[in-house]
Amino acid sequence: MVASLVGSFGSIGGSPRPFVSLRTIPILVSSSEGREITATCLLDDGAQSLFITKSLARKLHLKGFHFDYVTKMVDGSSSKCSALYTQVFITSLSSPDPGEDETLDVIEPIQVWAIDDTILEYESVDWKALVEGFPHLEEVDVAPLPSPNIDILLGNDVPDLKICLKELIPPRGLQGPVAHLTPLGWSVIGPIAMYPKNLKVSWQSHKLGNYQDVGRQVFDVAAAQAGSVPRVDMSRVEKLLQMMCHIEFEKESKQSMSVQSHYIIQCLKGSLRFLPDLKQYEVTCTWKPGQPKVLDNHAQALVRLQCLEQGKLRNPEFCEGYAAVFEQWLEQGYIREVPECNWALPENENLYWCHHLIVREDKTTMKVRVVMDGAAKHKGRNINKILALGPNLIANLQSILVCMRLKPMAFTGDISSMFLRIRLLERDRQFHRFIWAREAGDPPCTFKFLSHVFGNVGSPAVANFVVKEHASQHREQYLLAYNTVHRAMVVNDVVDSAETPEDARRVICQLIALHRLAGMELQEWASNLFMALRDLGDDQMATSVPLARVPVEIDEGHPVIKTLGLIWQTSSDTFHFEQSVIEPRPSWMRRKLLSAVARLFHPLGLLAP
Repeated sequence: MVASLVGSFGSIGGSPRPFVSLRTIPILVSSSEGREITATCLLDDGAQSLFITKSLARKLHLKGFHFDYVTKMVDGSSSKCSALYTQVFITSLSSPDPGEDETLDVIEPIQVWAIDDTILEYESVDWKALVEGFPHLEEVDVAPLPSPNIDILLGNDVPDLKICLKELIPPRGLQGPVAHLTPLGWSVIGPIAMYPKNLKVSWQSHKLGNYQDVGRQVFDVAAAQAGSVPRVDMSRVEKLLQMMCHIEFEKESKQSMSVQSHYIIQCLKGSLRFLPDLKQYEVTCTWKPGQPKVLDNHAQALVRLQCLEQGKLRNPEFCEGYAAVFEQWLEQGYIREVPECNWALPENENLYWCHHLIVREDKTTMKVRVVMDGAAKHKGRNINKILALGPNLIANLQSILVCMRLKPMAFTGDISSMFLRIRLLERDRQFHRFIWAREAGDPPCTFKFLSHVFGNVGSPAVANFVVKEHASQHREQYLLAYNTVHRAMVVNDVVDSAETPEDARRVICQLIALHRLAGMELQEWASNLFMALRDLGDDQMATSVPLARVPVEIDEGHPVIKTLGLIWQTSSDTFHFEQSVIEPRPSWMRRKLLSAVARLFHPLGLLAP
């Protein structure tokens, strides 16, 4: 039974609640004799059968078998009714767009129950006139509803007509209507207004007063200004309005995870363990269900190494820096050489990672970096295809930058070699082999990683999971650090702020101590006030990065750094933006102009017109 349970605005606990639309769509219903009627269809995932109204059955002159049934109401009452069991044909009113799936044009002969009109009573929303108000629904071509009343209810006995071919959702952080493209056309479901998902407006009278109180005060002020009543206390009105409009942003609501993400989380939780001797955590990779099942790509890895040696490694500086990285990894126990007797493994247990170098001129420590290439394809497959991206455990970038500017003392830090400080399970190490020749002309040797690597598509998710779990385990001892980790951390970057230099030093000291318990080192600290970092050594401080296209004056002791993609001049506490050269054009098309604007990274919208 479908009933009209909500009006334009309902009310729960004093909070206004926008009208929520169900999935309605116009369709063409026809009989076996060729009579056709355009009807309003409700796609109901909670119904087991397909129903139509008796008035629609009469218009189509449908014939069939009559059955008696009993309807039971929520209040416990029941009534005896009669239904007609018959057959109709359903046709989509939408024609497929170029390039769309041809299943949009669907004709289905189906069995239906014709029941009393009152049982399907529901006032639907005609989205034809509403979609223009929602930017994310611009491409939705919604046909107008022939009637606001429901004529046909489509249940789960015909699931092929309810398949979601495409989905359009609101921008991140907003709650609003969602559009689904089905074989019958576009349907829109959800509230007819947009509002933040994590928005909490305090409606309690003890905190805000109430709307009547505020409205009465505002009315009194307007009347007082007109001279009709004595003047009232403006501070009271301003305070009430300020409190009423005050928005508290709670912790971001947990995003709905896919089944695969839930599976990955359970695997990570089940395998996570702390190694006291190494002071490091050990955890599995983000393998997809049924993986790893890979092919032997030893020959591919060997060819890639030869190409690397004949290419970039012909530069002596790059070759020396590249070798220094591997030697450092060997010394720190991140990799280990595999004896020749262990080279041969079963076919599905042999996996080699290709690697290449990148040169980072903006880095002051290790300019030459080794990157393991998980995207290298072998026989049409690559390693990152058998690894899942993992759940998104990173806070919203805009929220983190707001945390940085929320209080006067801003500070940033960086975890050095974060992925390598998390150990691989013993069973996963054989799937992290690579080939490397220590000296030019020497035969290549086989090594394997003992730690998670940069280039693994799931490493960011693993690192975030480990750090957050570690912070949760030591929450009572390091509460300030726990709050920062869960609120203002993006993978290996810590970005936060404090009210005073003393508060900043307390947070920084807790963060350093917390991460050291997990074998991680927080370095490259920077702040807009040097007093916040006075307890740190010179080796823990950040140094300025070279900037080619941004003329920034660098003061001694106040570095210019990059944090979360932005250039931050700590001495003046200002952001600078690096823009590539835009070639002049005789004429600018809108697409080219938008492309040029999009190259500028400014997540807070500071440069928006």
